[in-house]
Amino acid sequence: QIKIRGFRIELGEINTAITSNPTVKACVTIVRKDLRKDSDEKHIVAYPIFEVDAIEEGNTSHLIRNLKTYLKDRIPEYMIPTVIYPLEAF
Repeated sequence: QIKIRGFRIELGEINTAITSNPTVKACVTIVRKDLRKDSDEKHIVAYPIFEVDAIEEGNTSHLIRNLKTYLKDRIPEYMIPTVIYPLEAF
């Protein structure tokens, strides 16, 4: 369990919500500190592997938008990853 912007968040719960999407094969979710030196802000970052059938000619931007919309119906807004960076494999 981690704390971001005053909320206690369980990364496993986010990961479960992401992998419940039929277009996602697997996912790793982490917390990263903001890279700016003057900031202590933390961000949730998700690294999903999308199903091959869902990817159209290497374009995953529509899958990321659809995933964020999907997550809005399942987890609170503060738990939706700030960044979703698709991977081909872990």
